[in-house]
Amino acid sequence: MSATAIVIGASGLVGNALFQELYSRYRVIGTSCRQAIPTLVQLDLRDRDQVRSLLRQHRPNVVLCPAAESNVELCEVDPVATREVNVTGLQNLIAATEEVGALLVYFSSEYVFDGTSGPYCEGDSCNPLNEYGRQKRECERIISERLDRYLIARISGVYGWEERRKNFVVRLIESLKSGQSFKVPSDQVITPTFAPNLARAVRRLVQDHRNGIFHLSGSLPLLRTDFARLIAGVFGLDASLIIPVPTSELKLRATRPHSAGLRTDKAQALLDFPLAGPREGLEDMRGSQDATRHFLPGSLISAVVRS
Repeated sequence: MSATAIVIGASGLVGNALFQELYSRYRVIGTSCRQAIPTLVQLDLRDRDQVRSLLRQHRPNVVLCPAAESNVELCEVDPVATREVNVTGLQNLIAATEEVGALLVYFSSEYVFDGTSGPYCEGDSCNPLNEYGRQKRECERIISERLDRYLIARISGVYGWEERRKNFVVRLIESLKSGQSFKVPSDQVITPTFAPNLARAVRRLVQDHRNGIFHLSGSLPLLRTDFARLIAGVFGLDASLIIPVPTSELKLRATRPHSAGLRTDKAQALLDFPLAGPREGLEDMRGSQDATRHFLPGSLISAVVRS
């Protein structure tokens, strides 16, 4: 029987990309929390018994957890409730993963850094500026202390087609297509990460039995405004509708790192394919503009889950 993988949060952008990348090589079980999706197992990470039961039932070889409360503003406003998901929920998953002897793949963020001297390598000192970053850093610490086998993937600015249209690229495309202006921070550096390329890199590192922390972003850090203009150019949209503004004018509750970005030299040295640059990822999106193409048909997911 093929190895088993559980993707916690398979209904999201990263989770869906992981599911698609893994399903031809693993018996894959996907979960969702807020959405009741018939082809996915409904799972709340805060429920310790539910988490333990799922892993005991399927005895996975690898557990991948892109699921999180990723709303940075909500984390700042309500740190107690979001920590229940992001920290306590992860602790429940760690305990269950440890019990069944699975590899845990956890997705962290460039927000563990303060953005004063990026782009950052894996070994650079962490100093998160906001609650979301503090939660991610705490999770990294707990994983490294509790588990011998783990892979922590720090990511930045993940984009790609997704049904819920939450990521920066999709929101910008839709706004510009409708002739609406779009405010973009002019003083934030990110490293745009194409979700399918990220999933491929994760799968390869898992198959090669890699361990530790890896920066698995795209290959090129960019100012958000430069990335926005690149998006407009690739999709033939009106870049004059992009309105650069300092982050301070956006009245955000959570402080954002400015000169952040991730260096990917460590991971790239282990991969036999390139981590995608922003233009490559955007051109791939442009070549397949039907977003539904990027989601597994329900019947196929069902077949995989039942296998």
